[in-house]
Amino acid sequence: MSGIYIHIPFCERKCNYCDFYSIENKSLIPQFVDKLCREIELRSKNEAPNSSIQSIFFGGGTPSILETYHLERILNSLYRTYPIQNNTEITVECNPGTLSKKDMKAYQSMGINRLSLGIQSFNDAELKFLQRIHSSVEAVDSYLMARDCGFDNINIDLMFSLPIQDLKSWEFTLTKALELKPDHISAYSLIYEPDTPLYRALKDGKIVPHSVDSDSEFFLYTMNYLEDNHYIQYEVSNYSCHGKKCIHNLNYWYGGEYIGFGPSAHSYIGNKRSWNVRNIRNYIDLLTKKSLATEGSEELSFKDKLYESVSLQLRAEGILREEFCRRFGFDPVLEDLFFDNLKENNLIGVSSNKLFLTKKGYLICDEITVKLLELYEIQIDCRK
Repeated sequence: MSGIYIHIPFCERKCNYCDFYSIENKSLIPQFVDKLCREIELRSKNEAPNSSIQSIFFGGGTPSILETYHLERILNSLYRTYPIQNNTEITVECNPGTLSKKDMKAYQSMGINRLSLGIQSFNDAELKFLQRIHSSVEAVDSYLMARDCGFDNINIDLMFSLPIQDLKSWEFTLTKALELKPDHISAYSLIYEPDTPLYRALKDGKIVPHSVDSDSEFFLYTMNYLEDNHYIQYEVSNYSCHGKKCIHNLNYWYGGEYIGFGPSAHSYIGNKRSWNVRNIRNYIDLLTKKSLATEGSEELSFKDKLYESVSLQLRAEGILREEFCRRFGFDPVLEDLFFDNLKENNLIGVSSNKLFLTKKGYLICDEITVKLLELYEIQIDCRK
């Protein structure tokens, strides 16, 4: 399967933890939409995935900041140029407080069938710390409005391990979330990304982060709490009700092709990855000249593909053994002391078709991945 990602680089106000490319200058939106539709047209002539489109994802930034007629124009451009299935999953990221009932009805009429609400917390002090523009009341109101409008596939984003947060306040947020009964929950640990205001505050000693052990405690609590409430963990940070896993995410994690439009967006077609310029004015200028806004590209080597497959699939539901063997020439489950230790310590599970991490293994996912890649690299070198 294949997916399309549309990067909408506009926000009412940029959050202090965010390192995704976005700006607060909404006056550029009309120009941006015009050039985005041009990019879709230009790229469709010489760059197409090898299968029909099964997911479209509007990310950002804050896509819901666009007028509904802007979104409709973008979708119409996609429908004219790419083979999009009738049942394609179409997701729009939204911030609570930026949508009206009229907007949501318009979304439905144009085929948008999944909303992702950036709630982050139901604690107003934590929302203020993160510099979110909405309140906890607005978060609940936006969610209920979406349900009233008929949306039956809603994700909510939540964030834990904030410096001002403890397990009790995190439990409060999870409890409020489950009262709403969302179809999907993305629960992320706060990351201090370089070149963000939050990172600078950390370096200046203005905030004190949680310890690694404390962060692990938040993570383990989240896994157990959501599992006890019948949510399926199908990736390190993602949980869903039955039948509501995000198709767009699954396509990324299991090596599907995707095309990205907009400044900073990435694409992956065949063996090639490419990415657009990060600056919106450069993006607009290049497309005004009827040239693409590509900044760079690379051909992925055999080892590149191995590294990405292992890194992404281990974070998700596991490495598919038969497919892995077909692509890379050996079974990912090796006769090795390291594997025996992982199994004995309940860090990995092995079935006839899959190698996967346990809850305990998820806690040290990165360490296990690095070691496995070292072992797999030896396997590749031995086969040369």
